[in-house]
Amino acid sequence: MQFATTFVLMLAVAPPLRAASEEDAASVFEALYNVYDTAAILETLRVDEALPKVNGPAELSQMKFGSDALVRSLVDPWGTPLHIESIPGQGYVIAAAGSDQRFDRSTWEKVTKTTSSADDIVLRDGQIVRSPEEWALALAPLTPERLKGEQARLKHAQTIGWLRTIILAMRIYEMDAGELPPAGDLEGLVKYLEPKYAAAMPQTDAWGGELDFAMVSTLDGYYLASAGPDGVHDTDDDIVVENHRFTKNEEAPAADRLASSWAGYQAARQRLESPR
Repeated sequence: MQFATTFVLMLAVAPPLRAASEEDAASVFEALYNVYDTAAILETLRVDEALPKVNGPAELSQMKFGSDALVRSLVDPWGTPLHIESIPGQGYVIAAAGSDQRFDRSTWEKVTKTTSSADDIVLRDGQIVRSPEEWALALAPLTPERLKGEQARLKHAQTIGWLRTIILAMRIYEMDAGELPPAGDLEGLVKYLEPKYAAAMPQTDAWGGELDFAMVSTLDGYYLASAGPDGVHDTDDDIVVENHRFTKNEEAPAADRLASSWAGYQAARQRLESPR
């Protein structure tokens, strides 16, 4: 009998609340990114300063792309579709439900700095109304080293994308001409590839360094390289392409979720708040 009573009491005691963590902060920044980025997409639909009537992710996706392609991305990090509502002449509101996955519209009018990932995040007519950003920042050790690492990762990824643009242009040129472009240097290569094979040929990497390009003597191979973050060619951090293939440092450093989510949020916020 005593055992049964103790067991019942154990069931009645609520488990301790889980302490908020860096992962919660990262999810908040991702949700803020989604809200701001969605608002920026909605703003592109303005005609004569007026927004169309939009009700939900499906309508926004159809208006923007004529398909449902955007719907899967218009969700918060906890899996709930964003609330998206635009009424001509009255403005618009975009909201994320938060980790509790429930909207509470009665809270949307008052400007509030919230203190939980469970609270709704609300943006109205380009201005944030409810946000746990300060709470998340208090959880997040966003050190200069982490932000510098994220910046380096993004520049690496951007450089890889630019090099792939050149690789694709080289491949198509080779298919058309039956040989690689007989260019002696990067400037000569631009003349062969631009604008037919590449509308705008990348000539530098994301760190601002000039790309290194060379053809082998038989014109059946080429060397293309970024000097990487140190800006010095022929060092360990070079990103190298040989004959259409990456042979060195193709993979970017692994993403730091916290720094990446914060940087993405800042970029989306800047897109929305910059003069249109």
